Amino acid sequence: MAEPTCPICGVELPTQTGRGRPRVYDDDSCKEVDKLLNWVQRRLQAEVIPKMESTPEGPAAAKALRSRLWSLSNQLNAVK
Repeated sequence: MAEPTCPICGVELPTQTGRGRPRVYDDDSCKEVDKLLNWVQRRLQAEVIPKMESTPEGPAAAKALRSRLWSLSNQLNAVK
């Protein structure tokens, strides 16, 4: 069975010893990044996208936001 890895950075997590909940993240920074990504996703779905859909400027704003998110995605894809 493969060792569990951090869903953010991909680092293999140490083997669980003793009692308690198994680790999900490599460290606190990975946990904070995951929390931030979840917050952004919820905010986009609940507030930003509906606002974009209801305004004439929405398509242009959506294109600008998509471009910023694409840039972030490209930075992550550059990690070897």
